[in-house]
Amino acid sequence: MVPFLILVTPWINRVEPRFLGLPFFYWIQLAWVPVSVAMVAIVHVRTRGGRAPSVPAANDVDALDAGSGR
Repeated sequence: MVPFLILVTPWINRVEPRFLGLPFFYWIQLAWVPVSVAMVAIVHVRTRGGRAPSVPAANDVDALDAGSGR
């Protein structure tokens, strides 16, 4: 939920402080991009679980048949 705080524009709608000539409004949005990516990556790694999808054996034709009803 933290990345959604950037959507509350009254909190960030100002010019100062500037960074590399960019007003605060723009550079803070750009700064949140890598932060948000890192947060999503952490959640992905922690919630993906340890189970790998089961893969049928290469010679098991019946398991590969979508219409077999199994």
